[in-house]
Amino acid sequence: LSQCLNQTLPNAVHILTLDTYAIIFQVHCEMQAVDGDTPSKTKAWGNALAYYSPGLFSFYQFAKLEVKMKFNELIKKYYFRLGAEILSCLNGLMGIMLFVLDDSNEEALKGIEEILQLLERKVGTRIFYGTLWLAILRTSKIRYPALRFIIKSIPCSIEGLFAKRVYFNQDPYKVSNTETDTNELRVLPGPDDKLITEEELLYHYYQQKSTLVVNALIQCLEDDLVFTQRNAFDFL
Repeated sequence: LSQCLNQTLPNAVHILTLDTYAIIFQVHCEMQAVDGDTPSKTKAWGNALAYYSPGLFSFYQFAKLEVKMKFNELIKKYYFRLGAEILSCLNGLMGIMLFVLDDSNEEALKGIEEILQLLERKVGTRIFYGTLWLAILRTSKIRYPALRFIIKSIPCSIEGLFAKRVYFNQDPYKVSNTETDTNELRVLPGPDDKLITEEELLYHYYQQKSTLVVNALIQCLEDDLVFTQRNAFDFL
C-alpha cells in the first residue's frame, strides 16, 4: 500500500491511497471501541500504527498541498487518539513536520504548526522541546526550519513566557509572578498553589541546556547551510 504513495505517481493515486489508510484505521478503531478504550487497547493501536507509519512518514515531504492537507487530517484523527502513547512515534512524526516547515505555502504552514502544537499538548512541553533539540542535534536537514520554529515559539523573555501555556503531562497551565520578591513563579490553574523557579520553567524549553541544547547549537553554527548558521546567531 505504501508503494502507492511513490512520489512519481499522480496526486489522485496518493489521495485514494490515503483514503484506503483511513478505512483501515477506522476499522481498527471501531474494533477497539467495541469494549471501550482501555490502556491495553490504546497500546495495541499504537503497535498497529508502527507498521503503517514508515510508509506514510517517508512520503509526506514530497506530497503536494492537497495531499498534505488530507494527510494532516489523517494524523489528527487517528494518531492523536493515542494520547500519551503517541510518544512511540514522536520522533518520526516531529521529523516529517520539521522537514516541511519551510514550505512557502501559508495554508500548509498553518496545518503543520497546528500539528506541532497538538503534539506539545499530548506529550508535554518538556518532552516536546527535548525531542526537538535532539532532532536538531542529529539531523542537519531539519536544523534550519526547526530553529525558525523555536525562535517563533519560545518567547525570549520570562515576561513573554507568562502569556504562553506550559503543558505538564498534557495539562495546560499558565505561569505568573508571585506577590513576593523571591525568584518564584506561580503555576495556574492548580489544586495547590504550586510554585516553581524561573530555572525550573526554562527547563521545560531548554532541558539539559549545558549538554543537549549547547551541542545542538554548536552543530547549527557549524552547519554547511549558511541560513542555519544565521538562525543560530539570531537565536543566541
